[in-house]
Amino acid sequence: VYVLDKSGSMSSKLGKENSQSCIVLAKQAFIELYESLNDDDAISLISIDDEAYEVLSLTNVKDIKSGKIKNYNSLEELIQTINDITAC
Repeated sequence: VYVLDKSGSMSSKLGKENSQSCIVLAKQAFIELYESLNDDDAISLISIDDEAYEVLSLTNVKDIKSGKIKNYNSLEELIQTINDITAC
């Protein structure tokens, strides 16, 4: 279970020369985590600010790779949804 804080403080800049926001780095970390998992592993994503939102329910990596993702038509759609998450 990966929890992504999307509160206002996540718009703060970090990274090389303070060029990337915390939220961008956190989303990149989720994608890198997903890419490092084996097909038999499972992953989920919850975003939080004042409330919690289930972005991705617990799903096997092999199902994600094959496009069998609850509430999404494809891996690309899931990635776009993650990329659209902004700090509030």
